[in-house]
Amino acid sequence: KVFNTVIQRSVKISEAPSYGEPVVVYAKDSKGAVNYQDLSKEFLARFFADWENVKPSEKQAAAQPPQKQEQLT
Repeated sequence: KVFNTVIQRSVKISEAPSYGEPVVVYAKDSKGAVNYQDLSKEFLARFFADWENVKPSEKQAAAQPPQKQEQLT
């Protein structure tokens, strides 16, 4: 066990690649997306000690999922 955060099984995690999107964009409020967001926060807290000194506005920007990209047809 490397991290404390557990990524729960979720159909949305499996569906997201079929739509060409990460789960945090495809279903941002799903259990899986929230779990991955929690994992990213845990990772940052562990490996970037200065994360606590980052301005709240910068933290909020870093926590935003990427924008949906339009697919070319």
